[in-house]
Amino acid sequence: MPREISLETIRDAEPAVYTVARRTPLVTFDPLTPNGRGNADPATRIYLKLESLQTIGSFKIRGAARYFPGWQASFVDGCGGKSVIPTMWPLLRDAVAASIVVSLDEIKQAVRRVATGARVIAKGAGACAVAAALSGRAGSGTIVAVVSGVNIDRATFARIITEGDP
Repeated sequence: MPREISLETIRDAEPAVYTVARRTPLVTFDPLTPNGRGNADPATRIYLKLESLQTIGSFKIRGAARYFPGWQASFVDGCGGKSVIPTMWPLLRDAVAASIVVSLDEIKQAVRRVATGARVIAKGAGACAVAAALSGRAGSGTIVAVVSGVNIDRATFARIITEGDP
């Protein structure tokens, strides 16, 4: 059963949230090349919500603690944890209708395309939503992909950017 949060509760939380959180822009994502759209429908409009511009460089609820057999560390470890904290799943269960799984190669492509098409640095986990949008598996129409973080190692970012698309 979904948890109901009243408008009054949201308004009561506003002063505490806005002393820490910034309003971040929503920008049109326009990859520089036609194939920069990946498998997304050409009619689909993709926007980037730049939560990466928060004071700490990211905005997210930490829920990984995500046990998964066969898990391996990667440049996407910010969302590719080994398990989900047991207290997080009940909060998400009723709000999530489906999930989209993207490959590490799709995420690398998204990091490159965000850097070249929007001039924004995104860490691996921060580019997952963009990867899903570009894959075509997020549907068509208007898609807002949250770019949730920029805290990526410079050497890793340089390696991803210089690899080029497969």
